[in-house]
Amino acid sequence: MKRTFMFAALALAAVPALAETKTCTIDSDYDVALSPEAITFSRDDGTPRSLVMHDGSLLIDGREAALNNADRERVRQFEHDARALLPEVRAITLEAVEIAFTAMTEVARGLAPDNAKLQAKLEDSRAELLAQFDQPEGHFKIDEDAVAASVTRLVGEITPTLVGEITAAALSAAFSGDESKAKAIEQRAENMEADIEAKVKVRADALEARAELLCPKFVALDELENTLAYRLDDGSALDLLRAHR
Repeated sequence: MKRTFMFAALALAAVPALAETKTCTIDSDYDVALSPEAITFSRDDGTPRSLVMHDGSLLIDGREAALNNADRERVRQFEHDARALLPEVRAITLEAVEIAFTAMTEVARGLAPDNAKLQAKLEDSRAELLAQFDQPEGHFKIDEDAVAASVTRLVGEITPTLVGEITAAALSAAFSGDESKAKAIEQRAENMEADIEAKVKVRADALEARAELLCPKFVALDELENTLAYRLDDGSALDLLRAHR
């Protein structure tokens, strides 16, 4: 029972952290926003705060960087390659959200099959989270803080209800002295674990495989960035992302 519930909770909590798989880690200090005009890297802390790439040009905190011709071509290539990757990143993120909610919904149905309010809350939360990815054509941005806040709030709201349902059922069985009732609760938990694995594992494995396919492309993007001759005022490289296997 505990293993089942933790699986669902962790699946939800892991949604903002899709950049890490078994053999690949992708990291960045920046949020990334895509529009038809440019790709923007931004952050709340650190210097620089924002970098904007558009057709070979690079704006750093609002000022155009002095790039040589080779760097202009690298920036143009970086923007092109990143633009090609982001739609798949979005699709993977959306699928992760759906898988996580499938797991949590199955837990709720197994532990609280008659709690219509809980089922409605899950569906509303799913719609709220997916709405964050409903963006105009050609635009893409994942606000990891907002996603993490939504997930944390949902887990915090759902957990007490689920724990209360199973605790009430267990206490009822214990006080009744009906061993068959207690066994039925345990059997329901075991069946639920099998059902969740059947509905989620295949999709989760497929999702991980899709994420793994992106890894060499992000590694190539990181390597392209590392070839830039341009340096910031303090002499450091841009360091927009870090990808390695």
